[in-house]
Amino acid sequence: MPKIIRIGSARKVILLCDKYVVKIALNEEGIKQNLNEIKFSEKHPELTTKIYGYSKDYKYIFAERVKPLGETVSHHNRSLEKYPEYKNIYLKLEKLIGSWSDNAQVGITEDGRFVCFDTGHAYID
Repeated sequence: MPKIIRIGSARKVILLCDKYVVKIALNEEGIKQNLNEIKFSEKHPELTTKIYGYSKDYKYIFAERVKPLGETVSHHNRSLEKYPEYKNIYLKLEKLIGSWSDNAQVGITEDGRFVCFDTGHAYID
């Protein structure tokens, strides 16, 4: 049964099943974030959640589910120490998009990969 797992100011994320989510744009900013996430994942697939499909107008994205490691800075700092893979992803993302305070955006996929699950704010060409 689908379940809302996150609602932000621009997008809503619905868990479709254990493996997939849909990210729905709530406004123009959400459409922009979906487009950015698609572009970023195409350019850096090793760093991001897999995107399986999206609407032509970018109002929604179907993506693989990623379980967040945590939601706090203290959890982020512990993860940097505990998981070398997490630190590698975090440092690569920091090089690409600069310092970012939203460090809870890295998580673990079902197959054990550490990836960023929200690159909507990573504006790239």
